[in-house]
Amino acid sequence: MSVDLAKGRFIALTIVRLLGVALALLGLAIIAGKIGVPREVGYLFFVIGLLEALILPIILTRKWKTPRP
Repeated sequence: MSVDLAKGRFIALTIVRLLGVALALLGLAIIAGKIGVPREVGYLFFVIGLLEALILPIILTRKWKTPRP
């Protein structure tokens, strides 16, 4: 694997994790009533954000894993 490819994948995983955490925090702010959106939307954002931050990087690394002969 080239260094540029590995660096790009690392950056992609980092961005996915950060966006997931940001979405989860937005959901928590909605749940707390800091943003005038229904609480159900906050719960949805929180769950999706957690899944994005915790599960999606695992799926991406499995997809990108090079097969061994």
